[in-house]
Amino acid sequence: MKPEKESFAQQEDAAPLGNKGWAIADLGSNTFQYAAGIKEGDEILIPYRKKTGVKLGKDGMGLKKILPEAQSRAIDTLLEFREDFRRLEIPDGQVILYGTSAFRNAENCTEVMDAVNKATGFSVEVISGEREAELIFEGVAGSGALHENENQLIADIGGGSVEFILCRGKKALKKYSFEIGGLRLMEKFHTIDPMPGYRQQELKQFASGALQLLWNELKDIRIDALVGCSGSFETLAIMDLARTGRNVAAAEEMSWLPLSADAFCSLAGELKDLPLEERLKIPGMLPLRAEMMVAAILLIEVMLEKTAARQIRMSAYSLKEGALIQKLR
Repeated sequence: MKPEKESFAQQEDAAPLGNKGWAIADLGSNTFQYAAGIKEGDEILIPYRKKTGVKLGKDGMGLKKILPEAQSRAIDTLLEFREDFRRLEIPDGQVILYGTSAFRNAENCTEVMDAVNKATGFSVEVISGEREAELIFEGVAGSGALHENENQLIADIGGGSVEFILCRGKKALKKYSFEIGGLRLMEKFHTIDPMPGYRQQELKQFASGALQLLWNELKDIRIDALVGCSGSFETLAIMDLARTGRNVAAAEEMSWLPLSADAFCSLAGELKDLPLEERLKIPGMLPLRAEMMVAAILLIEVMLEKTAARQIRMSAYSLKEGALIQKLR
């Protein structure tokens, strides 16, 4: 299996960022992605992004290993990223790679990092779930998706873990990380495609129980908005634009988008009973998200049922943008 490519910012005619440029790569359990930017005056510019479906955790989550095939896909992708960074003239010392759930839970993490370093020259910094949530919050806060005087629950559904940040306005109150990401849920429950209704219910019951600590914390708090980060939320927002005839290309330039609860329910109702080949045909569906989308939708349904959030917003900024904002600021 080759990595799936999905780039919002093609690099062929990229203007170099030079010595002031920085790049942050988020090496997720499902997707590797980077953001590259620069500070000009008081403004932080992030003109370059790329995402590639690597499936680092595929078939290895339960074994607590990164399998050789996944390691090869990771190295191939990082070699491509390295060429992009060189074309952008970003110094090697200003490229940072963060490893998340698949790395921190793999018993062979050290040997995989050594293999990556030998093949690419990159060192991977494996971060905790708490640090991941911190960087995600920085990204969302920088996107404009957070509104003053609202209680908001930020959710970032990764392949291996899910991070939540409870915030009031633009102030983070509590951060959480749970190892129940979309790829883990998919491999546990989505063993038949399309996923039967009884398996969908089993997934939701499992996820609800695994997140009980979060629900206990939120039981006396009214959540005004669920703010979802990139990934599945971004795909849903783009699909909503596509089916209503709005400009999808323009959405790729926006840092956040609203997604009505009605639009989500309609998309969820359509998507979760479709096989993969039919999900791929839906306008706006990103191929690298299609396989994990049903598990992600069911997890979002649990979030909405438990919080009764009245609004959904999508932040295109997440971990990599948050880390980049921290560095450039």
